[in-house]
Amino acid sequence: MENKFKFFIKIIENIIIVFLGLILILLITLAVKKYILKEKFPSFWGQTIFVVKTESMYPTLLTDDIVIVDKNDRDFKVGDIVSYEENDYVVTHRIIAIEDEKLILQGDANNSADPAVEKARVVGKVTKILRNLKIWKMIILDTKVDICLALTLCLLIVIKILNRFEEKMNGKEEKIFKN
Repeated sequence: MENKFKFFIKIIENIIIVFLGLILILLITLAVKKYILKEKFPSFWGQTIFVVKTESMYPTLLTDDIVIVDKNDRDFKVGDIVSYEENDYVVTHRIIAIEDEKLILQGDANNSADPAVEKARVVGKVTKILRNLKIWKMIILDTKVDICLALTLCLLIVIKILNRFEEKMNGKEEKIFKN
C-alpha cells in the first residue's frame, strides 16, 4: 500500500514539475519576444492574449476577461470579434461591415461604430474567451501568494533532489553490503 502511495505521489510531483516547466518556457519565450526581439504583441504559435479593460463588448466580454487572439487568421467576416491597435492600446470589438481594406467595428454595448480601421492595424481574430478570471488575476498579482507559490515550487524541487539522492545512496549501500 505504501509503495502505491509513493508511486502516486511521484506521478503527481512529475506532473506538477512538467506543468510548471511548460509555463516557465512559455513565459521565457514571451519575455524574449517582447524585450529582446521587441515584438509589440508577442505570441506563442501565433496566439497572443489581451485583458479586456472596458464593458464596451458587454455581455459578450466583461472587464478582466482574457481574449486569445490568433494573429495569423486574416480571414475577416462580419460578426467576427477582432483586436486592433488604437494609439497605444488595443481595442477588441465586433466587425459590423467590411469595406475594401477597412473594417467597420463596434462594441456590442456601444451606440455608434468606431472610425473605420485598416486591416493592417488589426492584431488578429479572437478565438477564445476566458471568463471569470478576475479572482485568479487578483490571486496571482498578490505578492504573498507569489511568494508561497515560489516557496512551494522550491520545496518540490528540493524534495525531488533529496529523493533521487536517497535512491542513489540506497543503491550504493546495497552494493557495499553484497561485497
